[in-house]
Amino acid sequence: MTDAEALKALAEKREEITAYISTALGMGAPADLSDVDRDRLDGETDDAIEAWDGVVGELSAPVPAKGDLQQLLTEYRRIEDAVIDVRAGRLTRNDKNFGRDDEA
Repeated sequence: MTDAEALKALAEKREEITAYISTALGMGAPADLSDVDRDRLDGETDDAIEAWDGVVGELSAPVPAKGDLQQLLTEYRRIEDAVIDVRAGRLTRNDKNFGRDDEA
């Protein structure tokens, strides 16, 4: 997976989470919202992602997802981890101390 592919997947998963939350809150389709409502919805999405990261980050064992939102948040975190892995790999390959002998 390239950096661009990982970032695209992350953005798409975030939009899925946003759409789920919008429906759960009875707000309708995110594309149909006013700027004020979309900002509120984006804040709710950010809060949900941060809260799930807090729950998962505090535990040493994987947290089983209960319900659709937690499943989406789990998938988001997995993609987020992939973005970090891709970037770490790219940085490692581009690092001036990474020589031919280090390549596998």
